[in-house]
Amino acid sequence: MGAARSMIGMPDPGAAGSSARVMGRLSSGPPAPAVKTVLKTPTGVASRPPLAVPGQLDTLPRMTSITIPGGLLVAIEGIDGAGKSTLAKGLTERLTAAGVTVSTGKEPTNGPWGMKLRESASSGRLSPEEEVKYLLADRREHVQQFIEPALRRGEVVILDRYFPSMVAYQGAAGVSVDELSAANAFAPRPHLMLLLDVEPAIGLDRIRARGDRPNHFENEENLALCRQIFLDMSERSKFVVNASKSEAEVLEDSYVLVIRQFAQNLGTASVENVEKLGALMAGHLA
Repeated sequence: MGAARSMIGMPDPGAAGSSARVMGRLSSGPPAPAVKTVLKTPTGVASRPPLAVPGQLDTLPRMTSITIPGGLLVAIEGIDGAGKSTLAKGLTERLTAAGVTVSTGKEPTNGPWGMKLRESASSGRLSPEEEVKYLLADRREHVQQFIEPALRRGEVVILDRYFPSMVAYQGAAGVSVDELSAANAFAPRPHLMLLLDVEPAIGLDRIRARGDRPNHFENEENLALCRQIFLDMSERSKFVVNASKSEAEVLEDSYVLVIRQFAQNLGTASVENVEKLGALMAGHLA
C-alpha cells in the first residue's frame, strides 16, 4: 500500500507550520500512563479516550476527546481469516491512544436477530432468504441504536463487517447482488471501506491455526466466490489492503488510510483541525 501513503490529505501550506509544531510536541517524550473507559452495548463498544494521569496535565499536550463533525464510519471487510477483528482492535487502540473517541461494532451483532445468525453457524445454515431477513433486521437495529447515534456524536465508528459482507456472502449463496445492495440502501455508506484481501487458502490456514474448525461458510470454494464479489464491488470508499502481510504492516497501511479520510472529512484547515490531524499523525509516526 505504498501508494496510499502519498495520498494523505493535509492542511493548506499556511497551516503546515502549526501542524509541524503540534506534531513535534505530541511526539516528544515518553507516553503517559492512561486509563481507558469502555462502554459495552449489545451492538458495539464505545471506547473513550485515555484520561491524563493527575498531575501530568502540564506535560501532556495531547488533545483528548477528539471528534469530527458528522463522524467517520470505517467498515472493515474481507473473507473469513483475513484479519478483520485483529485490525479493528488495532485501529481502535491506536486511535484511542491519540485521543480520538472511537466506537466499535460488529455484524452480525449480539442482538436478538444477530444471535439467531450466529447460532446457525454451528447448528446448520439457514436458507438464503432467512439469512437475508435476519441480517436486514439486525442491521436496522444496529444503525438506529448504535451507528447513527455515534456518528451524530462525531465519533469514529469502526465496524467488523457491515452490509458489504451480506452482499458478498449471500451473493455467493445465489441471491442477486443487485437486490442485496438495494435492500441495504437504508444503511449509512462507510466513509472508508478497508477490504482486507487474502487468498482463501491463507484465510483457512489462519482459522485452523487459531484452533477453530471452519464452519459451513468457510470452505475454499465459497470463500473464493465471496472474495471475488468483494473485489468487484464499486463502493467509492473501498481500498484494497494486502492482508497477506504481517498484522503490524496491515495495521500501518490501514491507519494511513484512516488518517487520510479523517483529514478529508475535517475539511477546513483551522487551528483546531490542524491539531486534531497532528494528534493522529503523531500516532502514525510513533
